[in-house]
Amino acid sequence: MRDERVERQYQRLWSAIQVRRPLGGMDAASMDAGKVRLEEAARLATVNAHWGIATDIPIVTRAVVLWRRGMRVLLRWYINPIVEQQNAYNLSVLNALRDLRSENDALHEEVARLRERLQPEESATA
Repeated sequence: MRDERVERQYQRLWSAIQVRRPLGGMDAASMDAGKVRLEEAARLATVNAHWGIATDIPIVTRAVVLWRRGMRVLLRWYINPIVEQQNAYNLSVLNALRDLRSENDALHEEVARLRERLQPEESATA
């Protein structure tokens, strides 16, 4: 009697898993989308503290540029350490994402191998 309950529970769990994720695991589109998102994160990871200081105001262009340059020099001591901290954090998060991505890929391969091993056993018991 216990074996039947265990088997029914196993079948219910297996059905629920199959509804959430088909037998093949992740499809190529999902894998490519994850790769694209990771590449985008890598592209955006570096923060630049220095934007262009040019202006489109025709009459006072030189004065505005000199003012902005002076403010940049005066605030460099304050802004640069913050930007360096942000860049270091972004890099560590990006490395963690890459590690998680490679671990996830390895787990998907292992699940696929285990499913291949499980399929002959299921056909033999059916």
